[in-house]
Amino acid sequence: MKSKFGLVIEMKRVLVVSALLVMPAVAQATPAPTPVTHTPYDRVHRYIVSEYQLIHKDVHAKKLTAAQGKALMAQVKAVQTQEKTYVKANGSKTLTDTQANTLTQQLEAISKTIPVK
Repeated sequence: MKSKFGLVIEMKRVLVVSALLVMPAVAQATPAPTPVTHTPYDRVHRYIVSEYQLIHKDVHAKKLTAAQGKALMAQVKAVQTQEKTYVKANGSKTLTDTQANTLTQQLEAISKTIPVK
């Protein structure tokens, strides 16, 4: 008959071995994440949102004056209005590659006018 201490060690061994046997099965059961695809609309819309956030942050950090921020916001708003016009003309929340490239170029031009301090 085993002592109480020997029984505890034996139980630990059984637990470790069973855990090692189960772990590969659990790892294989986890499905791989599906890759996220972003449409041209998604990319342009995220760019617009990030421009708004950048301008807002720079105005509050005093890197831009309120007047500069307001002017830049108006330019981004014009691009957003053009985006909405394209989406409405397409009949759904989609943009063609040409439309997306045009809007992206406009946003890049606005980004270049933001002063860096």
